Amino acid sequence: MPDVHAILAPSAAKRWLTCTPSARLEAALPEKTSVYAEEGTIAHSVAECLLHFYLGTGQIAVYDDPWSHFSEFSYAQPELESLAASCLTDGFNFREILETVHDGYVAVIWPDWVRAKAEDPAAVLLVEQRVDLSDYVPESFGSSDAIIIWDRRMNVYDLKYGRGVKVSAVNNPQMRLYALGALLGPGETYEIETVRATIVQPRLHAVSSETLRDIDLRIWANVTVAPAAKRAFAGEGEFVPGDHCEFCRAKAQCFALLEYTRRIVRTDSEPKLMTAEDIAAVLPTLATIEGWTAAVRAYAMDVLAGGGTIPGWKLVEGRSTRKILRDYEARQILKEAGFQPKDYDKVELRGITDLTKLVGGAKVFNAMLGHLVEKQPGKPALAPEDDPRATYNPAASAEAAFNEML
Repeated sequence: MPDVHAILAPSAAKRWLTCTPSARLEAALPEKTSVYAEEGTIAHSVAECLLHFYLGTGQIAVYDDPWSHFSEFSYAQPELESLAASCLTDGFNFREILETVHDGYVAVIWPDWVRAKAEDPAAVLLVEQRVDLSDYVPESFGSSDAIIIWDRRMNVYDLKYGRGVKVSAVNNPQMRLYALGALLGPGETYEIETVRATIVQPRLHAVSSETLRDIDLRIWANVTVAPAAKRAFAGEGEFVPGDHCEFCRAKAQCFALLEYTRRIVRTDSEPKLMTAEDIAAVLPTLATIEGWTAAVRAYAMDVLAGGGTIPGWKLVEGRSTRKILRDYEARQILKEAGFQPKDYDKVELRGITDLTKLVGGAKVFNAMLGHLVEKQPGKPALAPEDDPRATYNPAASAEAAFNEML
């Protein structure tokens, strides 16, 4: 997996093809990772190891129970052992990743490869193949998860491990760029006539494909991609907000997106209730607006948490929570007090308020179970500067919670 990204990365193609100046705007901002991205990286590495394993063994079919063959996999692909160890450290379920990738991704590609090999003994399967797009997109490159080439045909695969929204490969610029890169790279010497681009989402049990002729893909690249990529690389063009803003790093500070939301909510008509038609017109924009407001709030909180200032705003401690410690001990106390098993079973799943009512009030609860209650500091929250709550101090919040337990 590459650890650097092009300014005009294929994964962001929908955005920079539509909103050409956004690429340069994003490039000036730091990249952020997430647990979802880290889990996806592990899944891609597992997929790479498994495909190399099957290529090494030359098996006709994949295993029915991949977990029972883990020792065999890891013996041939030692990286799997380190991936399993890192999952344990980082809190990811390695077995789930292994089985999901194997059954939902490898088991999709491998039959295609077996059929291609049967039709053409000279067929090739390339795994994690870097592709160069610089003929059409300045300084751009990417990585195709898998490529099968046989008999003037090419299949290009992309693994998406997330469990978000199903993605179609039809008219998908990211997939078309991966296909174009494969065509310009390894496919150049095979006189490819047709390319099938496939997105595999194993956690959603979704597979989507688009098949294009070589000539149609090149026409699209020349007519649509190359002119837009040239403007995007130069930071030129008009800002065009829309659903493609979802993963843009600049959206929290983007004036064009601010104006977009203002246009959606502004009206020059008489004050009135929105009609069904008005609601229908607004609904498609809500995801973009909600994503923008969340990004602005998160950006402001990051600035304040880092010691910066947002005029008129501060961070305060949000609502604290309480929970029962030592669930077994709490159940024993309730049992000895004469309560029925149905009352004290799974104490940890019952709220403090519910338990307080159960035992007969706050005084009785504090006497019976108060020593088992832990108060957890509230998470930081954004508030106006005149909010009476003190400015958030995580060290002070933790100390106060600790003292309350004493």
